[in-house]
Amino acid sequence: MSIPLVESNIEDDFLSGMKFTGNDVSEVLEKLDRDLSWISVIVSKEFQDSLSSEELDLRDSIFDNFSFRDLVNLGHSSSCKTKTNVETITLFEGKKNNLYLPFDKKENETGFYWWRTSEKRKELFIRSVLIKDFQFNIQISASVFEIDTIVANINSRNFIPDISRNNVGPADKELINYIIGKAIHIGASNVLPLEEDEKTTLKSFIRTFYEEKTDFEK
Repeated sequence: MSIPLVESNIEDDFLSGMKFTGNDVSEVLEKLDRDLSWISVIVSKEFQDSLSSEELDLRDSIFDNFSFRDLVNLGHSSSCKTKTNVETITLFEGKKNNLYLPFDKKENETGFYWWRTSEKRKELFIRSVLIKDFQFNIQISASVFEIDTIVANINSRNFIPDISRNNVGPADKELINYIIGKAIHIGASNVLPLEEDEKTTLKSFIRTFYEEKTDFEK
């Protein structure tokens, strides 16, 4: 649950906006978005069904032990309303109750596709021959980086293109995507400027979701 904080430096702008819009909290918050601070509240699964996006003022309680007054203690103006925003994300727990790694996980064939019409290169070569119909489909991706370009050349003779030399079979496609996905995550863990706890969390994520060691690893 994400909640914007209207701090004292933009309190006058918020109140003026409320008068101008006829007390439309959502519209005013949207216009002030760049100046807002945000907090995120991670809610346990057993409470998620009770969540909703709603306006809050000084009289409201969000949970039994979390109220509008707690937002004020965090810097929100007691004179301004705000609004909760409910989002569903998938988290991998790192340092218990303190550090979480958001990630994307697809359970079907939709995955994370990049078409050859993309502005950035997403190309697979097998023994230096372009496999032009191959679709990169990385099923699990940590949200600490964005994959901008993929250009991979596989020299192994274990992978054989189809008769048109434009694609590979389903089993090879799945394995290639797994190998490349794992390599990207290992590379990110080695080069990204992460704090020690963050690096440990990412490496634990790799061990959890990319635990299979293929024949193409040392």
